[in-house]
Amino acid sequence: MRLLPASALLLLAACAGAPLPAPAPADPAAACQQAQARLHPLIGQPYEAVAEQLAGLGQALRLVEPDMMVTQDFVPERLTVELDAERRIRRVACG
Repeated sequence: MRLLPASALLLLAACAGAPLPAPAPADPAAACQQAQARLHPLIGQPYEAVAEQLAGLGQALRLVEPDMMVTQDFVPERLTVELDAERRIRRVACG
């Protein structure tokens, strides 16, 4: 009978040290829309000049070059950056 309480205590102790999962962002789609609004002035800029800025957003990023095949799935929290033939930013959109 003494074994049962001791094993229960060990199980509880093992669970106590487990880290909690990181909370999900309140609204990832809203975060993407805010990033899109901040990046709108970059339209026409060379991608290489702003690549670090885009990478630092902490946002899922899809880079689309001319004649590139892309999926048509809509991911509201993903930032899509379309480039022209000269690798200048042509469009920034969520999805």
